[in-house]
Amino acid sequence: MKTILDDKQRQICIIDNAFGRAFQENLYHFVMNSYFKIGAQDGPGAIENKSHVYLTSEYNEADVHNIGILDALNKLPEWQQYKDCKLLRTSVNLSVPSDTNFAHTHKDELALIYYVNLKWLPEWAGETLFYNEDQTDIVYTSMYTPGRLIIFDGNIPHSITVQSTLAPHYRFSLAMFFSKK
Repeated sequence: MKTILDDKQRQICIIDNAFGRAFQENLYHFVMNSYFKIGAQDGPGAIENKSHVYLTSEYNEADVHNIGILDALNKLPEWQQYKDCKLLRTSVNLSVPSDTNFAHTHKDELALIYYVNLKWLPEWAGETLFYNEDQTDIVYTSMYTPGRLIIFDGNIPHSITVQSTLAPHYRFSLAMFFSKK
């Protein structure tokens, strides 16, 4: 586990290989068979962003139960400080090379990102960027690393870079949002 602090001393917790290979494969297959729809947006809905919509799959309580993510999280020592936080929503974001992504926040929520793809090479890009408060500098760049889990304060501005055209066409990330304790 690695912990990064942003310019306001908010934590970004990075856990590699958070879950076993069988769990990773099961989650990947569940995601691959999910129903994706057009319509998600980055950012506060500014008019400049309206023409940039994304593919996403919203998961309900049954889906979350079926993939076993909460049980897997509860086994992680790093998650124990968050285990009493209430789950608000879960979705999978599907990115393609032609997407344009914007810095955004998830106000007053605890955010979790899990990189779902089973294989990803560094030259395929698709990193997650975490910015300082006024978005003039990057405080941390997370390579898209299969099996990586990132837990962070949703008030930290963040975005992703577009994957390379050499990469697999679909980049999946599981996003979960919790109320803060």
